[in-house]
Amino acid sequence: MFSNTVRITLLSVAALVAAFFGIAGLWLQMTAAIVMIILLAAGYFLNGTVFLALRKMSKNDFAGAERLLRMVKYPKYLAPAQKAYFDMISGLIEAQKGNYQIAAARLEQALLKGLRSQHDKAVACLNLAAIYYNLGNKSKAFRYLSEAKNNKPSPVLQAKIDELDSVLG
Repeated sequence: MFSNTVRITLLSVAALVAAFFGIAGLWLQMTAAIVMIILLAAGYFLNGTVFLALRKMSKNDFAGAERLLRMVKYPKYLAPAQKAYFDMISGLIEAQKGNYQIAAARLEQALLKGLRSQHDKAVACLNLAAIYYNLGNKSKAFRYLSEAKNNKPSPVLQAKIDELDSVLG
């Protein structure tokens, strides 16, 4: 949940504190500081900046979300749930850019890896339906639109689903 700048700052402070406690002979406190360093490093690899990027996406800040996702240097090490959201956000960014093939692949990966909430699944499915409609694949568009409806969308999302449903007719 921290940006990389905050993580590096916290790691530096924790390393200085650990060194200070080590020099002072306060082994218990030094151990606590080292545990803090380990937890921050693990958080860097397991969570990255995916949560922050998701918050940017909720505000329709695609550029900010993309900037935050680029901070994740090793996406293969993300925790499974974080990897699913990494793929979802990447797919939504690619769709915004008009790269529909890449967007569809990323959103499908996100669904396979397991998005946590039904709302997030509905968002991914709705976007996949729109992408496949733009690509001319109406059968897949209908399939994902049906999945979006089955994921109990919010009223705002339901309005967008109804709009796409009327276009697909």
